Amino acid sequence: MQIHTKKRGESLSDIAKKYGVSEETVISTNTPGIKNAAIGEELLILVPTRTYTLKKSDTMERLCLRFRVRQSDILAQNPWITNEGLTPGRSIVLKYDDKMYGTAAANGYFYKGSTIEKLRTALPYLTYVTVGGAVSDESGVHTTFNADDVMEIIISESKIPLIRVYDTVCRRNYGCKEKNTDYIQSMIKTAKKGGYKGIVLSPGGDTGSEAFYEFILDFRKSLIGCDLILIVETDENSSHTISDFTDGCILSYPKYSLKDAPSFEDGEKRIYSEFACYGECSKTFIELPSLAKTDSDKFLSKDEAISIARMNEYEIETDKSTSISHFENKNSGRISFSSLGNIKNILDIIEEYGYMGIAFDIERTPISHLLMYNSLFRTASHTSVRAPEGCARGG
Repeated sequence: MQIHTKKRGESLSDIAKKYGVSEETVISTNTPGIKNAAIGEELLILVPTRTYTLKKSDTMERLCLRFRVRQSDILAQNPWITNEGLTPGRSIVLKYDDKMYGTAAANGYFYKGSTIEKLRTALPYLTYVTVGGAVSDESGVHTTFNADDVMEIIISESKIPLIRVYDTVCRRNYGCKEKNTDYIQSMIKTAKKGGYKGIVLSPGGDTGSEAFYEFILDFRKSLIGCDLILIVETDENSSHTISDFTDGCILSYPKYSLKDAPSFEDGEKRIYSEFACYGECSKTFIELPSLAKTDSDKFLSKDEAISIARMNEYEIETDKSTSISHFENKNSGRISFSSLGNIKNILDIIEEYGYMGIAFDIERTPISHLLMYNSLFRTASHTSVRAPEGCARGG
């Protein structure tokens, strides 16, 4: 695996020739529209060690039997198949280099407005699918959209469905036992009714108070015999011990709050290493960044940002110390986003400290991020954050 920075006057065929791969391979492993890559744009280069040219008679079942590979592996290494199908004459990748690291778990978020197309593309990389389909207020828990078609796909592909509950009452009084009991039972009822295997709780406020820990302990007790797991979203400002009180947690990406961090080492790596000292890494997901940020604190997807740079022929610059890329947009000022090097650094940290795996937004995460993850880790197909024995990051 290599990360190539496009230089002025360099064509896609020049880049492909440099690494001994086809132009088609470079296109399929990067953001759509890569033929018009911007100056300074980073490209993921994966070198296949085994390929095959498709014939008219080929089906997925025949390919799996002939080459003794899993369908999920073929789809993960050739994500274009999800949309285009098996096109005769086109070459597919059967194998890249061996995985550098071991097994990890991946948790993808599907929200209202996310597309089925993106879900199907992401499925080969996933262990869990978290449906962001519920919010809570003083009157209880409410689903935000009908997820029956999404659940049908998740179950048919043997992924583990979770429901995300966002607490819109950001200053909820977690010290009130009576309200907590009703709130917990409402979440459990919603999860079981929808056929989910667990709950991802987004507290919307401070998770470091003692009252919140008591609330989580009561939640865990209420889940006994329910066959549901509990995962809590947290961030770098919350107490590291939150992972001790839950079945798992998701550590939100901190970069945009690290305004004074001079480098990746003093920023993200410091946060993740400190968490490793006090928290349960083996049941903690690290969120992969997928958003770009403007000077006016507005957010857009990384793919959208790169498209703006390409369309306007802006040059992208990357700070090697912070691993953040940016370009100057004449309309909205500087737009910043995580470089591919930043993603690689985060994935290296997951292995170094034994984190459970990654969490990401299914709709907004670039395919290059998932292909990079897939080139380093083997995704756990069936696992539980509640019972990680046999493998620190799943079985």
